[in-house]
Amino acid sequence: MKKALSIFVLALLFAGLQAQTFILEDEIRWSEEERVIPSESVFAESFLHFSAAHYSKEKPFLPFYFFSKPVSGPGEIQLNIVKADYEPLEANLPEEVLAQIPTRLEIVSRVNKARNQYFAQGEFIPLVRDGAVLKKLVGFTVEARLTPTFSSIPRTTQTFESVLNEGQIFKLSITEVGVYRLDSEFFSSILGLDPQTITPGNIQLFSTPSGPLPEPNNVSRTDDLAEIPFQFYGGDDGSFDSGDYALFWADGPHRWNFDEDLERFTRSTDPYSFEQFFFLKVGSESGARISPVASLPSGEYVTDSFDDYQQFEEDKFNILFQEDGAQGSGRQFFGDLFLSERSRDFSFDFPNIVSGNTAELYVRMAGRAGTSSRFNADWNGSNFQSTTISQVSIGNPIDDFARAGNITAQSQVLSTPIDFTLNYPALGDGTNKAWLDFIEINARRELIHVGDFMVFQDAEVREFNSAQFELEGPSDLMIWDISDDVFPMNQDYSYEDGELVFSRESADQDLRFVSFDPTTEFPAPALVSIVDNQNLHGLDRADLVILYHPEFAAEAERLADHRRAFSDFVVELVSIEKVWNEFGGGKKDPVSIRDFCKMLYDRDEQFRYLLLFGDASFDARDIYQAGQNFVPTFETKESFDPILSYPADDFFGLLDADEGGSIAGGLLDLGIGRITCRTLAEAKTVVDKIIHYDNSPQTLGDWRNRIVYIGDDEDGNTHLNDSDDLATETFGEHPEFNAVKIYLDAYRQEATAGGTRFPLATEDLNRNMFRGALVMNYFGHGGSQGWAQERVLDQQDIQSWENLDRMPLIVTATCTFAGFDGPELTSGGELALLNPNGGPVALYSTTRAVYSNSNDALVSSVFETLFQPNSEVVWTLGDIFRKGKNESNTGHNARKFALLGDPSQTLKVPPLEVRTTSINGKPVSDQTPDNPVDTLEALDLVTVSGIVLDE
Repeated sequence: MKKALSIFVLALLFAGLQAQTFILEDEIRWSEEERVIPSESVFAESFLHFSAAHYSKEKPFLPFYFFSKPVSGPGEIQLNIVKADYEPLEANLPEEVLAQIPTRLEIVSRVNKARNQYFAQGEFIPLVRDGAVLKKLVGFTVEARLTPTFSSIPRTTQTFESVLNEGQIFKLSITEVGVYRLDSEFFSSILGLDPQTITPGNIQLFSTPSGPLPEPNNVSRTDDLAEIPFQFYGGDDGSFDSGDYALFWADGPHRWNFDEDLERFTRSTDPYSFEQFFFLKVGSESGARISPVASLPSGEYVTDSFDDYQQFEEDKFNILFQEDGAQGSGRQFFGDLFLSERSRDFSFDFPNIVSGNTAELYVRMAGRAGTSSRFNADWNGSNFQSTTISQVSIGNPIDDFARAGNITAQSQVLSTPIDFTLNYPALGDGTNKAWLDFIEINARRELIHVGDFMVFQDAEVREFNSAQFELEGPSDLMIWDISDDVFPMNQDYSYEDGELVFSRESADQDLRFVSFDPTTEFPAPALVSIVDNQNLHGLDRADLVILYHPEFAAEAERLADHRRAFSDFVVELVSIEKVWNEFGGGKKDPVSIRDFCKMLYDRDEQFRYLLLFGDASFDARDIYQAGQNFVPTFETKESFDPILSYPADDFFGLLDADEGGSIAGGLLDLGIGRITCRTLAEAKTVVDKIIHYDNSPQTLGDWRNRIVYIGDDEDGNTHLNDSDDLATETFGEHPEFNAVKIYLDAYRQEATAGGTRFPLATEDLNRNMFRGALVMNYFGHGGSQGWAQERVLDQQDIQSWENLDRMPLIVTATCTFAGFDGPELTSGGELALLNPNGGPVALYSTTRAVYSNSNDALVSSVFETLFQPNSEVVWTLGDIFRKGKNESNTGHNARKFALLGDPSQTLKVPPLEVRTTSINGKPVSDQTPDNPVDTLEALDLVTVSGIVLDE
């Protein structure tokens, strides 16, 4: 399959430092008929189409033209349309679609990078609107000019030896912000160490800043772990005696920040952990201790009050998991359900609140109703209405399952506690429901020390060069500056008339402090585990990384040995727990996997494949207590929209400096696959299949020359047409492969008690699985349990497959067949991979609902690479799908395709060519269209001779 786009390089000057110019020319072959967007509902619509068209969720009925051209380096692209040929467009389009058609060609272009190669890529809608006249582009010539630029993104300094590489390491955890205590009892009873053998000066503490890791690659982050200073009381004699202890500050898993736009403090909840982790190290190095910070003589701004804030948030429900017709997805969880009970009372205590000052309330809820709705808050004698929660289309599985609304309210408060009531009124039949997300309150308090510890800060200090704090409290209090939560400092102060007074430079600074009595019996952190020494930061070479959960270590090792011997790969076996420790501060943050991969990729361009060895779950914190999150995936933040909420292992392969901030953008640098095992037995099954596929002589056979194409009969034959187009294109480029077509429209549909069925199509499908095929491709409707509304394939069929010597690669352009992040179910794709008697050796399939109008472009791009010869490397499944996604530009749609299997696996494409030399003794070289070699008739005995070529 050759793309219609022909690109001519006109000039390339001097090592890419000069401008590069090239021409883009193409003819666009429009479909004669409009196609239909298939969905799992009655909400199907027609759309305009041409070969290799792309679509977006924002403009689903308008096709996009996409181009990709290798260029010499980064830069800016200037485009000049030299020629544009149009034809009238006869189409009955809705007004909202007409409004989206531009009045001229608008080409959006950029330069992307993949595996240290640069590509000029762009897209546009090949339609224009000239008043009431619509025109479609049928041919064009565009001159493109690349002006080189240099990246302004700084390189990060990398660590080559982790702090966990030596010493005795103990992993600790806390759940709440506060001061924590480590005394001799903790070391002896909890850690099992003899305090008398410990030198206090050689105790070290490490962690990372609170909150989730930053997703964009170009945001600075802690490389390895940061050392946390702490205060040691006693130990002056060099020994750890019974009365000695250490205190340290822990900010908890979540992070509060001042939002300058909202002018209030807001909390960022960590979606991956309820805990913050620390690593206590007992070794030979001197540990960091809290250092003092001096006070200025006075401050420009003087304050004896501060901003306080509280949040109420209970994560109980994932909305897409709770509702019928959807699959648990996304990072957001919600709290109390407002349905049978539609009101809740809340109370927040702010000691020493500044009477008469204004407090601010912010509430966010998610609602699900067939009409617009609101919730409200009764507070301080007033009723505050939320923003409108837009209606959702109940019964439409591709519409948002809920939408959010919020209340922002301010009221003068005279005393504490602050009490209010939330209400979500019933509408119509009373089935409308809502879930509480969180409540935040900001209030002003007098600067009077209360409690075991008190955190205080004042947003006003940012507006002044310096600020003076006057804290009322006893003279023996300790004050720490915790503005940097991983580097607290001991704040110097003077004691004047019952007040602790100190001043600091404050312009544009988020100063934050904690006061406490150091003699308080503060709690100790919990012991999580003893950590063996590790040093992933020392790695600098790998072709393949197998990232495994420790439960599957034995089978991961067996596969690694196989890849070293069979594929001659440098393989690194890496425990996921080590990645969490060194790159995630101990948390199961999926960004830690990406950061580990980026470190290795930046050091070694040969790093090509990442195999995630273990199943995953959308429920990263195990709120539903179903387990199964062995090797995490990356879930999108979107948690209402079933189309844009999905798991994306691709995130781990977006490794260039300007990537990571958008899951739909960027180009993949790694081939990524996953073995979705939940038990060691399942892991063994998949590894057995992979090794058998590669090594066993029993797998030789003519099945490797067969490709099976399966097309659904729904939606105006869209799927059948896509399947047949793919078969025709593949055969045109590779006639050596035999095509087997199973098109449901060619089979008799039969009515059964369970609905209409295609029993003969199911029989043919299963028969072809038994016979074997190099690739089996399906276009059509589907779900987590099988294919087609008529259930042409179901889980019973999958479990019946016995074709261990003839296992195909299955490629499906259907919905949700390979969703692997639902702990409550095993999808059809997972079941197929885990079949011990056969099924596929790997699958390239979808994890969520997808649009077929983008599927055909992606699958076509994959097939184009699938059989493409390469003189430098043998294409593996990871290479094929990486290139297919990068070259198809189908955005979110492509990210929902996952490889279940080993990305370093090569397909058993027959390496030798068979060439026919004669028929019945007559050389085929003498044959011409007017002079055939021979005429064959029924029942003839025919002798065909040929040779096998090795190149």
